[in-house]
Amino acid sequence: MRYLKKAMMTALAAALVLGSTARVAHAVCGDANGNGAVDIGDALNLAGKIAANGDNHACPGAPYVQADCDVLDVLKDGKVSTSDLTNLVDQIAGVKTLYAACTGPGPIVSCTDGSDSDVGVRSPLPIHTIPAGTITSNQTWPDGCVIDLTGIVYVASGVVVKLQPGAIVKGIGAGTTNPAVLIFLPGSKIDAQGTPQKPIIMTSGQPTGSRSIGDWGGLLLNGKSTVNRPNCINTAEGIPAPYGGCDATDSSGILTYARIEFSGIEFTPNNELNVTTLNGVGNQTKIEHLQSNSGGDDCTEWFGGTVNVKYFVSSACADDQFDWQLGTTGARQYGIGIQFGPFLQVGAQSRGIEADNSEFGFDDLPRSNPLFCNITNIGAKDNDVNIGSDGGWFFRRGTAGLVANGIAANWASGCIKINDPQTYQWACTDGTHLKTSDPFLLVENSQCYHNGSNNTTQIAQSGTGGLCSPTQLYGLWNTNTNHQVQPADGNEGDNPGFPITWASAVVGHGYCKSTPDADGKCNAVGAGSSTLPDFRPTMTMTAQPTDCSKIDGYFEKTNYLGAFEPGGSNWLDTGFGTDSYTRWISFDTN
Repeated sequence: MRYLKKAMMTALAAALVLGSTARVAHAVCGDANGNGAVDIGDALNLAGKIAANGDNHACPGAPYVQADCDVLDVLKDGKVSTSDLTNLVDQIAGVKTLYAACTGPGPIVSCTDGSDSDVGVRSPLPIHTIPAGTITSNQTWPDGCVIDLTGIVYVASGVVVKLQPGAIVKGIGAGTTNPAVLIFLPGSKIDAQGTPQKPIIMTSGQPTGSRSIGDWGGLLLNGKSTVNRPNCINTAEGIPAPYGGCDATDSSGILTYARIEFSGIEFTPNNELNVTTLNGVGNQTKIEHLQSNSGGDDCTEWFGGTVNVKYFVSSACADDQFDWQLGTTGARQYGIGIQFGPFLQVGAQSRGIEADNSEFGFDDLPRSNPLFCNITNIGAKDNDVNIGSDGGWFFRRGTAGLVANGIAANWASGCIKINDPQTYQWACTDGTHLKTSDPFLLVENSQCYHNGSNNTTQIAQSGTGGLCSPTQLYGLWNTNTNHQVQPADGNEGDNPGFPITWASAVVGHGYCKSTPDADGKCNAVGAGSSTLPDFRPTMTMTAQPTDCSKIDGYFEKTNYLGAFEPGGSNWLDTGFGTDSYTRWISFDTN
């Protein structure tokens, strides 16, 4: 009851402050007091009904008849709850909502297209097939059903596709000739709210054990946020589709506790599909606990946009772990990237971070200027059969941005690489001064370990330094007490004390292939550990952390380096209960 009262008071306070004079003409839905308009009086009326009859009340169901439900069930989810009140208040205040006014999740698709016996301990499950084409109305992809994508599937503007916790999506395509891809067009939304016990899995249609990078085309969210291209509009790589629109507060929906894997296709050089592609995604989109695993190009790439992200994993991809360009901004906290040598592209071009402003114009605006705090990027220098591993953090083409509380380890050509004068100018004003006015480029309070030739190269240069030399810049970052980066060239660096090669990180399949382990956690492919790799630092490092919360309001307060708190929670492996039948993290490579 205390929570209900608090939720109602919060919603009503918002209504009174933001919407005391707002009126939205509406025929029936939301007009709780019957005055012919949706306004603050309706919010007060609905709040009173919830207080009198209880929260989360089935509708219809005494005391609500169908006529009441037509008006009060604003979310159209068969219940009258504080969620309806919150949505109604947002309507009155003009706040963007996941579902449009008086609409809700669409009908559950029929799962009558056969049976799938390759879903682990849950086998078999029924199938719903979606052919190439465009989804034009809201629909729900349920738990207990496998959604087969057999071509390029678009979600039209104004449409919301809901994926229930536990939903499984499989891409069944034929490489570059007939790829299976899921593309949310500008104005559409994904409602994919998985849980640790029931994550949402988007995977290959090949049998378990035979899956590989590039089996399908992955997930693209095309939003309407900022992009530094003409009129804020650009066309996606791989599958041409528009995105952008200069709306920084745009929403492409919710994506939580989800794993996308075995995707990423290179059609031609610099024309690829990634595992997860975020094109012009706005900051009202919620993305947390997302893994991009085993991909044929980048794991996660941002093309412009303002979206914020927490708890994100990039593992075993052929190219970069985190890639940004075209005016990317926003904040990202708690990210880990891990290379797997056999999957890397040939040619020393696969990085932990590959950061661009724009290949079309190094000074195009808005300038890329994202914020990363508490990240760990692990390379494959010790397992690099394709000689594909490059630098840990690579900045070029005029980008600005911030990396704080980072750890970069085991990168073949060095910890930090900076290319071209148009990038250096955002880091320094001359050989003795850092640039401090926004936008600027800064690596602060971070640790380099076991990088470069003979483990000694911490900063490498691929172009002319411009306002300051690489050595001068690294010296400024490394000696300024507020911008400490360790170590200097010629030193191995402090060992953070966690695994830095993939061989020590592989743990089993993401589906349970047999009964879950005794602790209820889902890992089992036969016998084996029920825990995931532990990347919590166990050794003392020289670099001193910064408080991320002082950098940006989206960041939480931290006092440690890397994605995991020493002695704290291993967020890769928490929150699983006895009902787990899969897990949101997997380090599978087949």
